Parts: sequence; structure tokens; C-alpha cells
Amino acid sequence: MQIFSRSQEHYSSFYTALAFLLCFCFFVIGARDIGKQAMVDEPLWIFDRIESYSASFLSGDLLGTRINDKPGITIAILGTPSRLAHAYPSTIQESITPEEHEHLTALMRLPILAAGAILLLLLFFVVRRLTNQEIALASVLMIALSPHLLGIARIINPDALLWILLPLSFFLIWRALLFPSRTTVIYAGTILGLGLLTKYIANLIFVMMPLLSALIVIYDRKKDITLIQSQLKRHIIVYMSITFIALAVYILMLPSTWIRPIDILRGTLFSEAFIAIWGIYVGLMFFFVTDTFLSRRPLFSTILFYLRPYHRVITIFSAITVFMATLYVLLSTILNNPLHNFQLALQSPKSALSNTDFLTTFLSGFYNITFGLHPLMLALFLVTCLVTPLIATKKQQLFITGSLLFIVVYYLGSAIGGVAPTLRYQIGLFPLVFFVCACGTFILGQRLLLPSQVVAKRFLYGGLTITLIASLYTSTPFYLSYHNSFLPTNHLFDYKNMGDGSYHAAAYLNSLPYAENLSIWSDKSGVCRAFVGSCTTTVKHDRILEDKLVFQYFVTTPDRAHQVIRESKSELKRRAAPRIGVYNFEQLYTKVNIPLHTIKRSQSERSALHIYSAKESNIAGDNPYAKE
Repeated sequence: MQIFSRSQEHYSSFYTALAFLLCFCFFVIGARDIGKQAMVDEPLWIFDRIESYSASFLSGDLLGTRINDKPGITIAILGTPSRLAHAYPSTIQESITPEEHEHLTALMRLPILAAGAILLLLLFFVVRRLTNQEIALASVLMIALSPHLLGIARIINPDALLWILLPLSFFLIWRALLFPSRTTVIYAGTILGLGLLTKYIANLIFVMMPLLSALIVIYDRKKDITLIQSQLKRHIIVYMSITFIALAVYILMLPSTWIRPIDILRGTLFSEAFIAIWGIYVGLMFFFVTDTFLSRRPLFSTILFYLRPYHRVITIFSAITVFMATLYVLLSTILNNPLHNFQLALQSPKSALSNTDFLTTFLSGFYNITFGLHPLMLALFLVTCLVTPLIATKKQQLFITGSLLFIVVYYLGSAIGGVAPTLRYQIGLFPLVFFVCACGTFILGQRLLLPSQVVAKRFLYGGLTITLIASLYTSTPFYLSYHNSFLPTNHLFDYKNMGDGSYHAAAYLNSLPYAENLSIWSDKSGVCRAFVGSCTTTVKHDRILEDKLVFQYFVTTPDRAHQVIRESKSELKRRAAPRIGVYNFEQLYTKVNIPLHTIKRSQSERSALHIYSAKESNIAGDNPYAKE
């Protein structure tokens, strides 16, 4: 390719050293107090899935190595070394102390965090070869200092690796299509295979590969249909090679596929991410391949040939779509636009389509980008969308357009599947957002009317670094709860919070006199795992009466209010339930109660965790045991 020729840039060891330093800082900051958090869903991995994978493999029960539909195999492998200290975590789940639990989770989290830091350094080298070292370093800077990405990398969950594997696969495949080589194809296939082993949403890369191929052809502007057809043939060979390597990695590390081949399809075409469109996808790919290789008048090549003059229109369309959607979500949320209830969609993300509508479900994806970025980063993202069609080079337009289209396709796919993309569901898109911002920083640094480009770049990168460090510092240790100042006080940022603050609530209660004799209720199970006394999350009246539960304290989190209120009302309506509730848990969220202690997770008061004393909250009903 002429306009997409290999970079002849001389790579500075200074940039490489800075990238290494950023990745090292990412690990060191993330490792600090890494055991002092209690996140949702982690017990499933700590006490079951990680142990099951290695135990099934060693015992010869190969079918048992498929531990989850995610399937989360990379998490299981990285968590296995912790079994050297605790051989069988499942046997101590009921008796484990908070201190032992903290030690065990730290042993499991550290290898996952280290893997994320190493892959982040690899992303620097990939982006550097794809663009230049300034964009690569700026991307790593923004990613390494992102509160959300640091927070997600510290938990035991497939998303703790997906956040880096998904964008890394995207950039590697981009490079393999632009500059195919055996090494690049092997890297791309291996990383994609690891992505599939981590979480099925990585299958979206298969959809993006033909789209990236089409973009490359359109922006390259070859002057002959035959040349375009030859180029597409090379792309298909690369595509098939990467797919073969990815499936080989998937099969190698998931032994259940050795004796039950259907598990290959369950992780790809028949996965939750692909099941709704797999027939359409296979049909289109079959037609694309046969048309490219067998037709004398190839349809796809002809279409792409006539689309060449409109490459700038594609850039404008993608940039304006993202710009307008982000701005619309920002203004709609601030002004409480009744047409689109993003709160309702994000409170029950898997029921978003039935609770709202398609457009609201689609736009809800932009909610976390809009309010999750620092105001300066959000402004930079929006400005990049505006200036890209005007002043960016054709190569820069290609990379920014491809990244923006990936975001749009991801949200469209989620909406088609009826799921609103919460923060955790779309965490793999944040590195792409930062890549777009890094490209924008580079473009603006070249165009700013300052005495020299050196001054402009120092001004931009220095300001960004200080801003990002400040936002990371202020979000410590509740990284996943960070949001910008644009979010209205009557809204939450993450309606499906992973459990920020649960450990700290338990730590406060553990500091009270005779804490081991106390009985508490919490709407987050993480609090119970870290509390030394008796704790439950149930709202079932029958169980509370049967077990004679009497609570001295209640712990509430705003992101669980919707679910607890719904379950509490449902419990009160049951015929078997007492006419007056044992505990009217709904009043913890709807009644004005003065908390004994508050844990502020972000600048918004509404996101805080509250601990109430039973004496002050007075929510007991007709439970005779609650009045003793």
C-alpha cells in the first residue's frame, strides 16, 4: 500500500522506557491493598471455578474444564497458582476468616493484574507500529491512569482481562490486514484465542474483521476493481489464518472441546454474543468468500470500488454519530429528558429492551462514556470527533473511523441482543476511546498555533498527565465508582456496581465492640464475606422468622435500591407472608434515616454506602424477635 506504508519512524528508547514505567506504575498502584475489597460474583471463581478447572484437568475429567459459559479459562489459569497456598478453597468457604479471605483473594488477583500490565505494554508496541510512538505512549498514559480500567483489572472476573484483550486483538488484526506477516498473524490469532477463552463477547472481532477490510480498501483508493479483488483475497487469507490460530488456542486450553466438539461452537457461533446473528453472519461470509474468489465480476469489490470517493463521508458519518449520541445523552440526562430513561435501562440491563425501547437501549451505551471520562478527556474525545474529518490525514481518519465504528457496532449488537451496556459490559471499549483521544491529542499538537510543536505537545501531554493523575488519586480506592462532575446528583453512574466500598463497610463494623456477636443485614454479599459476625442479604420473611434473625445494623448501597425495593414489595404481596413485614427493607431507601456511618465512593452523595443502626432506623414490623 502506498498511503498505508510501513512506518519508517526511528523509535526512541525514551518513549519505550516511559511506556514501561507507566505499565509498572499501573501494576504497583493496582497491587496496593488489592486484597482489601469484596466484589460481587468473585466467590464463584474463588471457591468453585478456578479450583474446578485445574482439578478436572488433573483428574482426567476433561468435560469439567468447561467451568462457565463465559468461559473464563484465562482467569482460571492465572488463579491456579493460589492453590499452592490453599489447595482446595471450596472446603474452607464456610469457615474461612476475613483475614484468610483477604489473603486468598490477593493471591488470585495479583497474577491477573500482572497479566493486564504486561498486555498493556504489548499494546504500546502494537499501536506504535500501527501509528507512531507519540500516539502509542499517549494511549498507554490514558489507559494506565484510568480509574475504571485500573479498578476492573483488580478483580477476579473475566472482564479483568477482557478490557485489554479485546482492544489488543482489534489493533493486532488491523495491523495484520494492513501489513500481513507470519509473526503478526500468529500474534493476532493467539491474542484473539485468549480473548475467546476469557469472554464470548470477543467474538465481535469476527464481525469487525470484514468491516476493517472494507475500510482499508475504501481509504486506500485503488484504481482498479481487479486490484481491489486481489487485496480482498489477501485479507480473506489473513482472516482465515487468524481464525484458525484463534480456534487452535481455544481448543488447546479448553480440554472439554477434545471430547465434546460442540463446545467450540458454544464459545463462538452459538455463544450468547453471536447466537442471534450467527446464521446471517455465516451466510454473508460464505457469499463474500465465494464472490471474491470465484466471481469474474465480484459484487463486493465493485461496491467498494464505487465507495472509494466517499471515504470522507464515512469518516464524517461515524464521527458525527458518536458526537451527537454522546452530546444527546449528556443533555438528556442533565435535563431529565422523559423520552429516554437511561436509568431504567441500566438498572436491569438484560431486560432493557422490554423495559424501554431499542433507541434507549442503544444510547444507554454512551452513558458510561459520557459520565465516566474526566471532563477534559470528554472534551478531547468530542473535539477529536469534530476535527478528524477536517484536519486529520487519511491514515489518521482510517484509524479513528474504525475505532468509532467499533463502538457503534458494539452498542448496536448489545441493543439487538436486548442488553444495555453497563460499565462492566463495555469496559473493553474504554481503551479504544482513549486511542481516539490520543490520536486527537497528536493532531491538535501539530495544529495548535503555538511557537512550536514541541511547546504545544508539552502543554497538551503535561496537562493531560496532571489531570489524569489527579482523577486517579481522588477516586482511590473506589476506582470503579469514578464519574465526572457532569453527572446530575439524582443519577448514579454505575447501576450495577461491582461492590466498591463493601470491604470498607465491613471493616467499620468489625471495629465496633464485640463485632463477632453482632448480626447485620446488607444488600451486598461482599459485606457479609468481610464481616466477622453474622450477616445475611435475604429479604425473605419466612427465613427471617425461622432463623429468628435480629439485626443490629443495616448496610445499604444505592445501586441495589431498585432490586431490594422490588423484592421487598413482592415479598409483602405474597399470601404466605405476614400482613406487616418482619422488616420493611423498602424504608431503608425511601424513608429519611440518619446513617450511623457513611462511605463516600465518589463526589456524588447519592453513590455513598450507608450503615444504619437498627435502633435509629426503626423498620421492624411484627417480628417478636426484633423487639427483644
